[in-house]
Amino acid sequence: VLVDGSVADVERVRELRPDAPLLARTSGTASVVVTPSADLDRAAADLVASAVRAAGQHRAAASLAILVGSVGTSERFRRQLADAVTSLATGSPIHAATQVGPLVAPPAGPAALGLTRLADGESWLVKPHQLDETDRVWSPGVRDGVKPGAETRHLGAGVPVLALVAVPTLHDAIALQNASDDGLVAGLQSLDAREIAEWTERVEAGTLVVNAPFAGAVARRKPLGGWKRSTIGPGAHVGGPDSVLVLGGWRPDPGPPSEELHLDGLDDRVRATIEAFQPALDFAGFDRVRRAAFDDERVWATGLGRGQDPAGLGLERNVHRYRPAEVVVRLSEGADLADLARVLCAGVRVRARMLVSTAVPLPSGMLPLVDDGTPLGRSPIGLLGVQVEDDAAFRARVARGLPARIRLLGGDASALAHATGIDVAVWAGPVTESGRIELLPFLREQTVTITAHRYGIPDREIAALRLD
Repeated sequence: VLVDGSVADVERVRELRPDAPLLARTSGTASVVVTPSADLDRAAADLVASAVRAAGQHRAAASLAILVGSVGTSERFRRQLADAVTSLATGSPIHAATQVGPLVAPPAGPAALGLTRLADGESWLVKPHQLDETDRVWSPGVRDGVKPGAETRHLGAGVPVLALVAVPTLHDAIALQNASDDGLVAGLQSLDAREIAEWTERVEAGTLVVNAPFAGAVARRKPLGGWKRSTIGPGAHVGGPDSVLVLGGWRPDPGPPSEELHLDGLDDRVRATIEAFQPALDFAGFDRVRRAAFDDERVWATGLGRGQDPAGLGLERNVHRYRPAEVVVRLSEGADLADLARVLCAGVRVRARMLVSTAVPLPSGMLPLVDDGTPLGRSPIGLLGVQVEDDAAFRARVARGLPARIRLLGGDASALAHATGIDVAVWAGPVTESGRIELLPFLREQTVTITAHRYGIPDREIAALRLD
């Protein structure tokens, strides 16, 4: 089931059929950070373009601007914003000059409040006005003086209203962006390559935009997708390399057994994982895990482990990359221990953080590789803990809350679906030897778009930024 709508829409689908394979995209609060090193003229124009896209109704429209340091008190920047907003032509889309069209329906609930209500300490830099009798054409507005964390910062979503929040440092701005329950799009306006590097490394969103207005998906060049609640289920970025792969089911197609036993060329952590499992595996199981680990290595080294910019525009960088996630790996009752070894090798290779729930004890050789909670006992393979429990106990624990990704090996996927909410994505397909398939549950996609020039002159520092 594919859903493009609100979280409430997704919850209604889950109520009708909890075990339905579900891939959903929702909208939320998209924000832009503006630092003192930004080109403020360009930042004002990009902010307004991002906020009024589709009259603020596009899922990638910005509704929050986070002003850092002196930008938060800059009257010049506010004048630029106000001028950019009041200069827009608002009206019917049948007129060629219209830049901001009507809402799809009269505003209600949070949308109506976003257009009309101010909280204590807030003011209208530009007040939105109803322009027709249908209550659907509204001029854009800018809400000033919004406090960090205020509920009203969520009210601008779905309407052409931009909220302004002032914070002292870039660190505070990133923390505010990451505090959102959804992580679809995050933006930054800065000309400092060090700030850009720090921000792109720490911000938690599926689509990052630097020194450019927000836009929709462009296949291959700008895949669009989110983290957290903006993407529900084991989905993939729209227009990205995995958007079709996740729509189908995959089953293993074992090849002939290998004639080699060596582990040369594998990552040291992967090799340690295989060697820890080896005494508990028969030859067929060991061979399957070994071959899968080499395919993981090939896929990681040639594609998933490096940021890809297929468009290669030069003056604009559009890098699609993968970041490690936190995943619960569940070995169900009656499942094959070799499947657990194979899947753990995939998570270890991409440096994911993993929790293991298993119906049978792990081989004793794995014990030194598990984080025991002490400073000197940190896991060298990212294995944060192991819980031995039956399927019923695992489902009960899931219902009380676990990390948002589960790789289920064997067991009853339907029963697990009834125990989870919409915030948990479950990969329950058969375990394969394909690195392209088995690495994905341990990775989060991210698209980074950066304007790499100023008025047509290439910016060498931004062009040299590493975005792997």
